[in-house]
Amino acid sequence: MDSVNIIRLIVILILGGLAGGPVMAKENERVIVVGAGIAGLGAANSLQSSGYDVVLLEARDRIGGRIWTERSSGVAMDMGASWIHGIKKNPIAALAEKAKAPLSPIFDYDHASNYKSDGSGEGLPDKNAERFMSTMEDYLAWYLRREPNASLQTLIDDAQSEGDLDFLTSAQLNFMVNTEVEHEFAASPEKLSVEALDEGKSQKGGDVLFPQGYDAITDYLAQSLVIHTEAVVSKIKYDAKGVVVYSSAGEFRGDRVVVTVPLGVLKAGRIEFSPSLPDKKLQAIEKLGMGVLNKVWLTFPHVFWHRDIERNIIQYVSEEEGHFSEWLNGYKYVQQPVLLGFNAAEYGVTIESKSDQAITDEAMAVLRKIYGEDIPGPEAVKITRWRSDPYALGSYSYLKVGATTKHRKHLAEPVNNRLFFAGEATSSAYPATTQGAYLSGLREAERIRDL
Repeated sequence: MDSVNIIRLIVILILGGLAGGPVMAKENERVIVVGAGIAGLGAANSLQSSGYDVVLLEARDRIGGRIWTERSSGVAMDMGASWIHGIKKNPIAALAEKAKAPLSPIFDYDHASNYKSDGSGEGLPDKNAERFMSTMEDYLAWYLRREPNASLQTLIDDAQSEGDLDFLTSAQLNFMVNTEVEHEFAASPEKLSVEALDEGKSQKGGDVLFPQGYDAITDYLAQSLVIHTEAVVSKIKYDAKGVVVYSSAGEFRGDRVVVTVPLGVLKAGRIEFSPSLPDKKLQAIEKLGMGVLNKVWLTFPHVFWHRDIERNIIQYVSEEEGHFSEWLNGYKYVQQPVLLGFNAAEYGVTIESKSDQAITDEAMAVLRKIYGEDIPGPEAVKITRWRSDPYALGSYSYLKVGATTKHRKHLAEPVNNRLFFAGEATSSAYPATTQGAYLSGLREAERIRDL
C-alpha cells in the first residue's frame, strides 16, 4: 500500500463515518448510488467513510428528494418530510444534533381547535374522537386475527353495520378517517390493507418539527460526497463483471449500484433493468402502494387566527371528505403568519389537476368560514403535487389490499450482489418515514461491506 493510501486508511480509522458502522476500506471498488434522498445520502456517506469510491446520481437539480425545504417567501417551508417521528434514540435526531439543526418542542397533536362545516365550533367532541379510536382498535384486533388482508373500508363498514359508529355523523366519520388514516398513510380506506395499521415499530419520545428546515440533515450528509445533479437514470445493466448506469449525465460504470428512487418511480418503470428484475421483486413493486399527501403553504400579511394562535392544529369537519380538514399553525413554530393545509389520498390526487389559484380559493373558502369573510388573502402560496412529480410519483408507500410486510422485504433484497435497494418503501420497521429511509441506506451499505 502506498503512503497516500496508508494516510487515507488512518484518517478513516480515526474519524469513522458520519453514519458510524464498521470501517473496512475497500480500495478500487466503486459503488454508484441512484437518488440523493436521505436513503441515498445515508448509503453513500456510510460507504465512502469505509473507503469505497462512491458516485451519487440525482435526477433533480437539488439534493434531498422528498426532503425539500422551500425558502423563497422568507420562511423555511418543508414541502415533503416535516417531522421526526419519535425523537428518542432516533437516528434523525442524532443527525440533527450533529448538524446543529434546531428542533421544535414535542408536538402535541391533541392541542387543536375543531370547527363544524359552517365554521362554528365544536365540530367533534374529544370524547367522540376517543370513542372512534377505541372502536377501531377493537375491530382491528379482530380483523388482524381473522381477515388481515381485508381493506380498512371493510372494517369501517362492518363497524357501521353493527351500529358501533352511530355516535358520529357522516361528516364526523369522514373527518376521523381523513385525519387519522388518510393523512397518516396517504391512502383511502378502500385501498389500504388492515395490516397496514399494525405495520412497523413505534419510535418513542414524541414528534418534533424543524423550524429552520429539514434540509439541514441532507445538507449535512452531503458535505463530502460526489453528487451529479440533473442526472436522470434511464437504464441499469448488471452482470458478473459489474454495473453500468445510463443517465442524462452520461454512463457510469461501477462494481455495484444502490437504487434508492421512490417506489412510485419503480412502479412506473422509469428505470429499465437489464437483465429484468426477478419476479419476486417485480411482484413487490406491483403489490405495494404509493400514496399521496399534498401541502398548501399560505403566507399572509398578518395573523388573523388570534383565537387559535397558541394551538398546534386547526381542524375543520368539512361536508366533503378531506377538503382542507387539517391545518398546521405555522406561527407557533416560525413566528410568521403562515398556515399549512394538508390534503391526502383521493382529494390529494384531485387537487393536483387544479390551478394554484383554484386550490387557493378552496383553501380560503374554508378559512373564511372559520374566521370570517374579511380576512386577508395570502401574499404567497406554495403547493406540492407529489403524484405529478416525475421523480417521486407519490409521497410515500403503504400496504395496499393484497400486500403484506413480506413485499417490503422482497423489495429490499439485493440482486446478484450487484443491485441493492433502499428507501422508505423497503423498510419493514419504519415505512413511510425518514428514519426508515435513512436506516435502509445504512442497511445496504452494511450488506455491501459484508460481501
